[in-house]
Amino acid sequence: MKTASIKSMFTKEISLLAIILYLVEFVRGAALIGFLPIYGKETLGLDLDVIGAAITAHYLIDTALKLGMGYLVHRFHVKKDH
Repeated sequence: MKTASIKSMFTKEISLLAIILYLVEFVRGAALIGFLPIYGKETLGLDLDVIGAAITAHYLIDTALKLGMGYLVHRFHVKKDH
């Protein structure tokens, strides 16, 4: 009985965290793709080539870091003594 309630709470917590992560990534992506090119072009006077290269570099570095961190988390996971 106690195990079922723990699994239920864990599932609810993971679902909430997944929703929060989705919303944060959505807002970050929308700001990067929607706001940065306009700001860079109008305010900073950057060429669209430079803005495109910056956005591409951001996503390449972001993906590489997520891959690296995922590997490290998988390799050095924390073991619980429960």
